[in-house]
Amino acid sequence: MTDDEYAVRLYCRIFHVNEANGDANTSHILDMINTLTDKEQRVLECRLRHGKTLKQTGEYIGGLSAERTKEIETRAILKLRHQSRVNGMSISKPFFGEN
Repeated sequence: MTDDEYAVRLYCRIFHVNEANGDANTSHILDMINTLTDKEQRVLECRLRHGKTLKQTGEYIGGLSAERTKEIETRAILKLRHQSRVNGMSISKPFFGEN
C-alpha cells in the first residue's frame, strides 16, 4: 500500500466516510501522522496499512493487550480529529468554520 492510499484510508477513518472522493489532502495527512507518538504511529500503520487485528498489532508493538491497543488507536484518531490538526486535511472544504 502506498503512502497516499494509507493517508486516504486514515482520512476515511478520521471523518467516518466510506470514500474520500479525491477530497483528502494526503500530504497534509502524512504530515499530521508525524505529530503522533511513535507508538500511535505504529498502531495506526499496523491497523490501517497492514490490516492487522488488535491482538496482532498489540503483539507486534510489544506484548500489548487488544484492549490497550484499541485505547492507543482511539487516542491517535482523536488527536488527528482535533481542530488544530484537521484543518488542511480536506482539499475542497474547510473544517470547523474556517473560510
